[in-house]
Amino acid sequence: MDGLLEGRACLEVDLPLAHMEHRRHLGFHDRRHMVYSFAVYAAGTAALLAVALSARVPQLTAREAAVVSLLALFVVLGELLPITIRRGDTVELYTFSSTAVLGLLVVGPVWIAAASLLPAAFLRDEFRRSRPMFRNLFNLARCALGLVAARTVYDALSHHGLLGSFTPHFAPGDLAPALVAGLAYFTINLVLVACVFALHEGAPAFSLLPEFLRSEAPMGLTLLAVGPVVLVALEFSPLTAPLCLIPVLAVRAGALSASKRENQALHDQLTGLPNRNLLLQRARRPTASAAGEARMVAIIIDIDRFKEINDAMGRSVGDRVLQTVAAKLCETALPGDAIARLGGDRFALVCSGVFDQASALEIGNRVVAALTGVIEMQGVSLRVEVSAGVALSPLHARDADALLQRAETALYRAKGSRRGNALLYDEAFDESSVERLTLMGQLSKGLDDELVVHYQPKCRLSDGAVVGAEALVRWQHPTLGLLSPASFLDSAERTGLILPLTEQVFRQVVEQWRRWQEAGLDLPISVNVSAANICDPMLPAALGRVLEEHSAPRRRFLIEVTETSAVTDLESAIRVLEQLRELGLGISIDDFGTGHASLAHIRDLGPVEVKIDRSFVASATTNERDLAFIRAATDLGHGLGLAVVAEGVETAEQLELVTEVGCDLAQGFFILPPVTAEALACWVSRPHVSPRHMHPPSQPAATQLVDT
Repeated sequence: MDGLLEGRACLEVDLPLAHMEHRRHLGFHDRRHMVYSFAVYAAGTAALLAVALSARVPQLTAREAAVVSLLALFVVLGELLPITIRRGDTVELYTFSSTAVLGLLVVGPVWIAAASLLPAAFLRDEFRRSRPMFRNLFNLARCALGLVAARTVYDALSHHGLLGSFTPHFAPGDLAPALVAGLAYFTINLVLVACVFALHEGAPAFSLLPEFLRSEAPMGLTLLAVGPVVLVALEFSPLTAPLCLIPVLAVRAGALSASKRENQALHDQLTGLPNRNLLLQRARRPTASAAGEARMVAIIIDIDRFKEINDAMGRSVGDRVLQTVAAKLCETALPGDAIARLGGDRFALVCSGVFDQASALEIGNRVVAALTGVIEMQGVSLRVEVSAGVALSPLHARDADALLQRAETALYRAKGSRRGNALLYDEAFDESSVERLTLMGQLSKGLDDELVVHYQPKCRLSDGAVVGAEALVRWQHPTLGLLSPASFLDSAERTGLILPLTEQVFRQVVEQWRRWQEAGLDLPISVNVSAANICDPMLPAALGRVLEEHSAPRRRFLIEVTETSAVTDLESAIRVLEQLRELGLGISIDDFGTGHASLAHIRDLGPVEVKIDRSFVASATTNERDLAFIRAATDLGHGLGLAVVAEGVETAEQLELVTEVGCDLAQGFFILPPVTAEALACWVSRPHVSPRHMHPPSQPAATQLVDT
């Protein structure tokens, strides 16, 4: 019952069957708790005094002595040989003495049951687990009260006498009184323990009684009900004693099996960590801070690019990576922290006692740093990096479910903008998340008929001829109107819609090329793919299906990939681009100059074209460094046999400049903004680029590449 974050604080008292282990030691929480505890001590002492005053040594036959001795032996063994069962956060020690205790209570006198149970319970508590003396005394007092109450109930119903009487035979008429006595024994113990826990937590005395009843009643009442069965068997012959163990052992086996199933339901089988259900159980009872408010921080951790590890090296290696990360997380966690695997490559850490945002973010960054590093797998060094989202209660949420949701929202933002770092939740994230999810739900429904593709021409600088076009997607939203790519592409990447969106855009492009070709216009078309696409091994298959459906000449289509996305995960990008080239598609490197790619990287990507980023073109007329970069990039592209495109040309001066430095192609608003396919077809016959601004290209080979 004691979570890592909250305290069912720590009184390791024993229910009739279950002895609950807790991490913290019980101290007197308040005056009510202290008064209650001493009242139980006093009542238990009075009960023991009553037992002692009523003690009589009965006259027993050999048969009766054997029955009493066997029951007493069962009590001692049941106390000293408990079984340990885990139920979520609770570690319970189940004893099986109560079956024999009820038998001794029915047989009487009570002092025999007390003399068997109390010393065994004391020895178990004192020497097996070294629990504080006041706790052991509470347990002894509780047991004494239960024994006296049960025997009193049995005496009142069966008329066999008081505490000191001996009942040599168990008759059928004694069954009902025995069962009621067992119920009284169970109820007294349950109420006393539930109240002491509640008072320790500062809650109303009986507030925890329903929870304790649900937890303990099934097994507790079952074992007590077995007591009369044991008496009937022993009444037949003491030699049946071994058979009396069968129902007890059956209950024990059932408890262990149920515990195993419950443990599996609350733990991840691969890593052994708690799962989300158990984490929520722990986090829903936060520790009270000195200020009187629950304070805890939730951190959701996700392994960056984990899918690529699985795809490249197999699931067995991926599983070992997960186990390694789980082990590191356990080493990073402090005592009192709760950790869990939420599924896939996602983990969670929940800490208590964190009072400000700076401390929460510091913990998040510490976890990210601890989990980031190189792991050796099958002779290969894998660098594992993680991102994390952080949320703090009660600032960001007051309940565990909402707090974890806020942390996941921060994680999504971290993976989208600050991968490899921890990011603290902000209310703006949640607002944008709701809008994004709503928008993505609408986009999912509108993929087939609401996407619109506009086209921007690429003009050859030597003569102004239109030699290609770039396809740019728009979304014709039914209520919001025409939305630009910036409004939805980033969200599509995060929600998994980007691949079907790219496939649908490519399908429209191929169909449009076919219509243009039938009308006598044969333009190569470039299609942009996102960073998520270029690392997705499913992309070549998706584009290949479209090409097969339309039997289009593949050399007329180029795939544009940004330099940044290619360099971010070069190995995955190279694999995907190689498959695209095998399909016959050309590769264009977009935004060249922004990703710090080396010459070797450009060569490995196998492009036929590089596009100088618009930021350099825009400032080249006033910034000598940017102009020098354009010259160097143009020379580099030509040296590699690539066509060089200047994008973002917005003025005549910029057009003149990129022509002078030797770029092969240009596109931009000065030439023509993105327009519909019909508008581009009409414009092609009268391009807006004057040949007098052109100079012969410096590299004929590059122009030949464009022409083909």
